[in-house]
Amino acid sequence: SKWGHDWRPAYSDVGRFRRLLSPDINNTYDKSAKSQGPVTIALTATATAEVRDDILDVLGFTEREMPVFAAGIDRPNLTMRVQDVWDDRDKIEAIAETAACEEYAGTGIVYFSLIKDLERFAGLMKGKLPGPMEIYHGKLSPGRKKYIYDKFINSEPGERLTLLATNAFGMGVDKADIRFIIHAQLPGSVEAYYQEIGRAGRDGKPSLCLLLYSQDDLAIQQTFAEWANPSADLMVRACDFARHGSGADGFDVDELREAIIHKNRGDRRAEFVLIALERMGLIVPTAIEGRYRWNEDADPVDTDALFSPDLIREKRKRDLKRLLDCVHLTRERDDIASYLRRYFAL
Repeated sequence: SKWGHDWRPAYSDVGRFRRLLSPDINNTYDKSAKSQGPVTIALTATATAEVRDDILDVLGFTEREMPVFAAGIDRPNLTMRVQDVWDDRDKIEAIAETAACEEYAGTGIVYFSLIKDLERFAGLMKGKLPGPMEIYHGKLSPGRKKYIYDKFINSEPGERLTLLATNAFGMGVDKADIRFIIHAQLPGSVEAYYQEIGRAGRDGKPSLCLLLYSQDDLAIQQTFAEWANPSADLMVRACDFARHGSGADGFDVDELREAIIHKNRGDRRAEFVLIALERMGLIVPTAIEGRYRWNEDADPVDTDALFSPDLIREKRKRDLKRLLDCVHLTRERDDIASYLRRYFAL
């Protein structure tokens, strides 16, 4: 599943860390000693039945040892809508109308999948909103990110601040009075959609969640799925570079990209290769942030087994299936809440 693998690789180690904290099993990862170790509770807002099973497996529990309590996810104060759009003009009109709507007057977020589209829309939206507009994405400097975050969190409803953001603005954002969430481009999964709309209306007041659907946006997420599943050949070349081609001070993602892809920074396959190699324990961070080196303590690598084309194809199919599920959500516009309950098996 997606949990703790290509999303947050370190989560895959939670079970091992739990056992390292237990003196009863002599700091070893002994899956037969499932009942030992620190008392543990696992909490998540968007877990399908498959992901719930995966979490239990990573933590080293059976369902008998860690009962699963899957509560409801209904948010009656959230109005979830899907609106078909054909071009940028339709999107601009829908965003401007929502931001100006008195029923949902206040702070809002407009999510984009691509930074270049976010920045383009920021230019197109100037003068069309009832209040100030800011942008937030992963390429901003740390100082700028903090400034925008603080401004957003501390904004008053009367200011009617609209934030244009990528999913870099997400985890840890807790503002009770977000009145609207707009997806200007299709999310890559139902999980991403629900997490992002879940930031609206935490004060219990009516809030709008609007998904602007254009078939043209499907290509963006299909490209992301390709990036997230680099070929076996690319993984082997990355291993060779990490082990033999990088200098004594290691390498960063741009150097890896230049070595294995020879394309511009817009091609993000190198980022996913880096995540995969770190998850497998083949590379480790250096003392310099953002740089990595080959892990000399790693076991000998059988690249044919480790980077199986069949496994890569299977994961790519799962990613595309998640995208298809999100397309199905757009067709359930009369009762999106029921679709979400079925999807999460609740």
